[in-house]
Amino acid sequence: MWISLISYPESGMSGSHGNYTHSVNFSTRMSTNPITGADDMVLLTNCELQSRVKELAQQINFDYRDKGEIVVIGVLKGAFMFFSDLVKHLTIDIVVDFIQVESYEGTESTGNVELRHQPTVNIRGKHVLLVEDILDTGITLSNVFVFLSLHDPASVRVVVLLDKPARRQAQVKADYTGFKIENRFVYGYGLDYKQRFRHLSEVRTIK
Repeated sequence: MWISLISYPESGMSGSHGNYTHSVNFSTRMSTNPITGADDMVLLTNCELQSRVKELAQQINFDYRDKGEIVVIGVLKGAFMFFSDLVKHLTIDIVVDFIQVESYEGTESTGNVELRHQPTVNIRGKHVLLVEDILDTGITLSNVFVFLSLHDPASVRVVVLLDKPARRQAQVKADYTGFKIENRFVYGYGLDYKQRFRHLSEVRTIK
């Protein structure tokens, strides 16, 4: 079993974007969940997550170096850890805000997106960077795009921690991607299972 790590450059964006892949041997990652006692796999260690988050921040710093104030919007609740770690490495001028949407029930995306919290910062004429935990069906992200576009931002780019392309239903893509993963349920590092396990420092998957 393997996981592919890849970054997606946006055409026309300057900088040192570089696509790359890396394989991980899961046979060395079997463990017991400290809470449930069930066997699962550590998909991404905290060390791997922190290293990749720093790389993403460096690229974002370069791409937005002359854009002025950037509104960085985190998608709650799943992106809260990724968001927090990412902004720590941003050296550009940013304003922080959040949006909350719900689309999951258990391990599956329902396809119905509910907006529970709107950003409070005025984004009209501003460059917006949307920070999302996982790009799955794309339905949530496409709905958030529609909502943000109603407020006339100068641009909207998206950075996601995880991309699960096998599940895609909507024609959306991220401008910055941490890791491309297979079609399996993941939790930890902000992602939940029935609102639990968000606090885990690594990303895990069911055996």
